[in-house]
Amino acid sequence: MNFSADTVTPKSANTPVYIPTKEVLSLVRGIRHPKHDRATVEMIFDDGYLNLAELLVKPGFDEKTSDLLEDPRLSNVIRDLVALVGGRYRENNDGGFGFQPGQYEERAQATTDGGEAKSRAQIAKAYQDSTETRFVSTDVEGFPTGMTAEGYRKIGVLHRLLCNGSINPGNTGTLLWDEPESNLNPKLMKKLVQVLLELSRNGQQIILATHDYVLLKWLDLLMDEGKEDHIRFHAIYQDPDTQKMSVESADSYALISKTAISDTFAELFDEDMARALEVTNT
Repeated sequence: MNFSADTVTPKSANTPVYIPTKEVLSLVRGIRHPKHDRATVEMIFDDGYLNLAELLVKPGFDEKTSDLLEDPRLSNVIRDLVALVGGRYRENNDGGFGFQPGQYEERAQATTDGGEAKSRAQIAKAYQDSTETRFVSTDVEGFPTGMTAEGYRKIGVLHRLLCNGSINPGNTGTLLWDEPESNLNPKLMKKLVQVLLELSRNGQQIILATHDYVLLKWLDLLMDEGKEDHIRFHAIYQDPDTQKMSVESADSYALISKTAISDTFAELFDEDMARALEVTNT
């Protein structure tokens, strides 16, 4: 992808969306600042960072309401991502981002009934027809992106890309995510995997690169063949005899015979068991 002196070339619908290991929300202001020399910026950040920065400020992010919240494919995903971190990230006037604590809630729209009497069922139906889902901020004041955990910012990147249409399952290119687990609180891992599976079920192709056993096992445990989940696992390793790189692939993580990840966790488990047995025998 080539970059002009002013901006990044717009992405086509078939172009992949790449999320690097390091979060980018806190870097957007510096990357896009008009007073920063573009040539220097391009020497510091590769194309993946520059392109993602442009996608994150793409217009269309919901400020009050969003059609996405009524989209059965994405409504739960959008809510879940905000619930995971307790808020959302919004672009500030200075070109950076800030974190706004809050959550999505259903609220009634202003309606009139013309003074006619209605049964309880009618009132309930009228309420249902006249509600909208809105982001409601809490009483806690927002704060700069840099004051939030890096793992939260990575969740925020996915949320923004979905809200502005940069990721639209079935319509946009492949999502490439390098080490989603990096700096992510382990307790968020299961929910993130559930979100990724839900996106996949709605037509989003996703390719992940990971060194994390927890992420791999949640993918293995949560995939549901009844929902037509299909996950292909690939292990890339160096053959100890030939020193050549090899690839082993399978539809189940359990069928991958050997990886550095599984070996490391097996060693850790063995050491833990050995210590437990030593304590028991003393």
